[in-house]
Amino acid sequence: MSRESLITKYFKEGFTYNEIYHNISISRRHLIRILQKLGLKRKGIVEDSLESICTAVIDEIFSGGSCIGYKRMWQRLRLIYGLKVKRIEALQQSLRFYHDDSLSGWKSFIKGKSTSNQRIESYWSQLRRHGLDFWINLFKDLRERDFYNDSSMIHVECLRFCFGHLIRAELETIRHEWNRHRIRKQKNRHIAPGKPNCLYYLPEVIGAKNYMKPVNEHAIDILKQDYTLKPKLYNEIFCQLVKVLIPDIQVPLNVEESVELYLRILNLLKVYT
Repeated sequence: MSRESLITKYFKEGFTYNEIYHNISISRRHLIRILQKLGLKRKGIVEDSLESICTAVIDEIFSGGSCIGYKRMWQRLRLIYGLKVKRIEALQQSLRFYHDDSLSGWKSFIKGKSTSNQRIESYWSQLRRHGLDFWINLFKDLRERDFYNDSSMIHVECLRFCFGHLIRAELETIRHEWNRHRIRKQKNRHIAPGKPNCLYYLPEVIGAKNYMKPVNEHAIDILKQDYTLKPKLYNEIFCQLVKVLIPDIQVPLNVEESVELYLRILNLLKVYT
């Protein structure tokens, strides 16, 4: 690997300047010149489009990244996809721009370390226990048996095609169960008891304040149109290819049928590759 390729690799992996030039055995000044030549910088970067970022996040969720925290997701977007992700506070601030409370407008977005948001970080582990561990172990088993290679676009698309609808259905079940489960009252902890759905929509029942703010529906429509893409479980071209290989294909109804279909498609594709 050339020196410039090695520097690029270390830079994208988040190495500091000191760590890079000590590993490469060059001076700091020389390193900075090479980084400038390669167009690598960590300040004043131009953010990639939200469409690209959202697409990459969806790709990760359906290929093993569903159980990582948002800090690790940001790192993965930067390292694997080369995306430049900045905070999207402008979207939040635009929706809160015309409100008159103490946290409206520019104050409606707070920057901080990911460790400060312990609730969402904690929920990732709970989500795994509620059902996602099964899928993680299943796909790990396929990989260990050399039936799945996450660096193969064909394998990834085939996995999405065969298992995506089952995972989506399970996530929906988990969502319903979580929103309907009862949070118990706990001693010495300031946690509101009750069902999440009721706590969210009827906070006054437990004497809490409703912090929901109305937003401009037209503004939401514009943001949705300009900054979002409808998530897709799999590539439509791959779907058409499968229908050519298996004209009478049926949607698998369970895990066993999905595994069988996945292996069948890969075996058929081997004939043409």
